[in-house]
Amino acid sequence: MSMKVSHNWLQCYFEKPLPTAEKLAELFTFGAFEVEGIEKVLDAQGKLTDTVIDVKVLPDRAHYALCHRGASGEVSALAGLARKPLNRQPFAETSTRKVEVKNLESKLCARYVTRYVENITVGKTPDWPRFWLEAIGQRSINTVVDATNTVMFDMGQPLHAFDADKVKGPITIRLAKANEKMTTLDGSAGAGKEIELSPEMLVIADDAGVLAVAGVKGGSRAAVTSETKNLILEAACFDPVSVRKTSTKIGIRNESSRRFENEITPHLAADAMYWLTALILEQSKSAKVGPVTDIHGELPELVKMEVSVEQINAMFGVAIPTGIVVDLLNRLELNAVISGGAKGVKGDTFTLTIPYERLDLRIPADIAEEVGRLYGYDKIPYTAPAKRPLATANKTFYYCEKIKNVLIAQGFSEVYGYALAAKGDFEVAKSLAADKGKLRTNLADGMAKSLEMNVRNADLLGLETVAIFEIGTVFSAAAETTSLGLAAQMVKKVKGKKSEDVLNNALEAIAGGLSITLPAAKVQVAATGGALLELNLTSLITTLPAPASYTDLGFTRAIDTKYKPFSAYPFITRDIALFVPAGTDEAAVRTAIADLLKKIAGNLVVKGPDCFDRFEKDGKLSLAYRMIFQSYEKTLSDEEVNAHMTALHEAVKANGWTVR
Repeated sequence: MSMKVSHNWLQCYFEKPLPTAEKLAELFTFGAFEVEGIEKVLDAQGKLTDTVIDVKVLPDRAHYALCHRGASGEVSALAGLARKPLNRQPFAETSTRKVEVKNLESKLCARYVTRYVENITVGKTPDWPRFWLEAIGQRSINTVVDATNTVMFDMGQPLHAFDADKVKGPITIRLAKANEKMTTLDGSAGAGKEIELSPEMLVIADDAGVLAVAGVKGGSRAAVTSETKNLILEAACFDPVSVRKTSTKIGIRNESSRRFENEITPHLAADAMYWLTALILEQSKSAKVGPVTDIHGELPELVKMEVSVEQINAMFGVAIPTGIVVDLLNRLELNAVISGGAKGVKGDTFTLTIPYERLDLRIPADIAEEVGRLYGYDKIPYTAPAKRPLATANKTFYYCEKIKNVLIAQGFSEVYGYALAAKGDFEVAKSLAADKGKLRTNLADGMAKSLEMNVRNADLLGLETVAIFEIGTVFSAAAETTSLGLAAQMVKKVKGKKSEDVLNNALEAIAGGLSITLPAAKVQVAATGGALLELNLTSLITTLPAPASYTDLGFTRAIDTKYKPFSAYPFITRDIALFVPAGTDEAAVRTAIADLLKKIAGNLVVKGPDCFDRFEKDGKLSLAYRMIFQSYEKTLSDEEVNAHMTALHEAVKANGWTVR
């Protein structure tokens, strides 16, 4: 998951100047996150105003790290910089109005914190939060919406604000009703799209219906606008599985759902409500704040963990002194307290207090990982692994590779088809497309399509016979098996030879290579006129002896082969037939045509000229050549290619040759 971290935003957590963004990116890379990139933020005059580090946060750290507060903790630990205390100023509750809440789904909503704020003014957001949000790619909307986003990106707790005058009755946390609908907010706090809800989805509702899909998206009915005077603020903790299923089903994935999906501690909600209220009061001096309504069950207690230096060093593989271990853990604010043993002794044990948001720290191995990444993985000495006996050869792999070698020697090319198909015995829960919703029961259907595509491109590939094979898994209701699919088609007809002959010759070669008699296989006629067949390799391989090793398969080390991409644009085939004097060297004619084409068409001729026909008549030699025109930049038109061919016709006449 991507998280954009503003250098200016991070700086507000520290008294001392932070290292440069480039240095922070280096610290993140070697100690916490993969860095996707660094972006300079410039004002209208081109002056540098901020630098943003785009970090990739893996799910194990998403509980705490998808916010600037979490990122500042990493900077503090990695750079050894102390964070300054949060400036938490108290504010008075100047209103007695309280929000009534009914939580009908306490298992899906562990905590719901809300409060009423009256007499606010919604307007343009002041520069500092607006600049911070815009630096990380968030568009400013208004003071209230921007305040919820500022707190979310600052501390990782999603929040929402409702226009209180549009809410009818108490706030109710419940499951949606069958066929219940809601119109979502768009990015400008206006009407979005109408979505249909289902009974397993958690919603925030009032007496008139749904106000928001819990943890995913607010509705337009109670949207905050420039006319809003009173607010109901929400900070909640929703079940991660419920949010993930809902966001996936309705097709809405956003910054809020991402944080809930990865689970956050319910302890964040109350703190986030304080900061949201403080920010709104700062921007709307006339606002009156009501008391907090805090609905929750038993909240999780602080996790205490005992771990020893001996455990950490055994897992990490380096003898780190106790003092350094304690210092590294305290950088992460784990409050390590020595609880046994003498200082500097390997057996020292200490007690840790895990912060609420660090849901990733639950066992001693987690602590060893934290110590290791801060101490430096580069300090682990290299130790060569002990030699182990080679594993026994895998029977299925061995014979599949042996068959591949035989077929390649016969001129076949290997293809890889989709395991997902339109028909099958097993359906995929989340299909990628309508024609890829089931597991394939055969290779033949895919082979037929591959044959058609290859035949269509035979001229470009320079093939007179298309011969392809695939070895893959098929999934029938009876069993999961490995199959061999063969397909062939004679692109250029040869008297007395059929496509089926190519397959039969291949089967004979396989039988000879394996020293067995193959079971009879039914040859099918493909839609293109070619032939295809399929063999069950699983049942065949069970009858074969177990291999001792892979040595006879001829495996070699990979060589430095360079490939160039093929053009995505269609090709055009053109032929030219000439009469030249008898005795003329065909290769010389071919070279002359190639040189002329280079001057006329540049690099558009990607194949040819290839001589495909020759005969002598009346003392003249007839030669026919085929060329393939294709561009890497656009689709060529017939008119363009015809113009090149006309120029070629005129050019060959200058050599005294006649175009037939």
